[in-house]
Amino acid sequence: MSTLLKIAFITFIACIGLLSLGHLLLEYNPVRESLQTLTTHYWSFALFRYILYGLVVVFWPKIIRKIGIKKQWNEGIIQVLSQQRIKVLSFFILIEIFFVYNLISRIIVWL
Repeated sequence: MSTLLKIAFITFIACIGLLSLGHLLLEYNPVRESLQTLTTHYWSFALFRYILYGLVVVFWPKIIRKIGIKKQWNEGIIQVLSQQRIKVLSFFILIEIFFVYNLISRIIVWL
């Protein structure tokens, strides 16, 4: 019975802590500051994102080879996946167009 009371007490304390944390987070609303920071540093974030895309595309065969060796893939599978660099780049471009430049909502507004 004492372990059940301990578990109930710990659960109660955890719930009180989560409610308090949630209340503090709801009261603290830094949306204006966040939007100002994002608009101020938009080009630096975009440059960082494009550099990451480039690094993934450049090092894609090495990444696949390391994963393939670790997971003990067949050499043919490693070769096929290493040659998918253009598909990965096109996936990045699609993500960029649809989500970053918000093409879906622009099409919906246009219709």
